[in-house]
Amino acid sequence: MTPYVPSIALKNAIESLFDCPGTAYENLGAGQGGEIQDLDTSEHLLTRLETLRDQLECYVIGMASEAEEYSAPDAIQALQDQACGLLLALRELQKHVPEIARFRHGQG
Repeated sequence: MTPYVPSIALKNAIESLFDCPGTAYENLGAGQGGEIQDLDTSEHLLTRLETLRDQLECYVIGMASEAEEYSAPDAIQALQDQACGLLLALRELQKHVPEIARFRHGQG
């Protein structure tokens, strides 16, 4: 995979937000570890964006499952906060690529 190259503003935000920025960079795919496989770029762009949307939704669904296992309000709140970030990303994805709203796998 081509490493993600964060902007200077994003680097500054990561350095400010995280006690251990290396973990954030690895999650972003900008670090040395956590090798992420490339997607098949021969697929149509809309198909790849649909795959992205589906993956982000799966993350939120997984967080809901995790929340059911926790009883600590702090742990549940942390999952809710993380899910809000993903939901905002989904909203922005649809705002910038409205075509994905019309084409759901098996629903197009």
